[in-house]
Amino acid sequence: MLESTANRKQRASLATTYGAGLRVSEVVRLQLRHLDADRMCLRVEQGKAAGSRHAPLARLLEELRAY
Repeated sequence: MLESTANRKQRASLATTYGAGLRVSEVVRLQLRHLDADRMCLRVEQGKAAGSRHAPLARLLEELRAY
């Protein structure tokens, strides 16, 4: 599914949703300041039950930098 997506923004959103195990509402609220490349994680604020957590970046960092 990711390979068939030509739009870079949509590909980054799909890869982030799947790769970090995020909900759509969490992906929509992501901002650049939530990205921590040193620790290889994303800060997810106001997730389920209004809590905050960290999600692993794994191989997503390259895709997000390309976007």
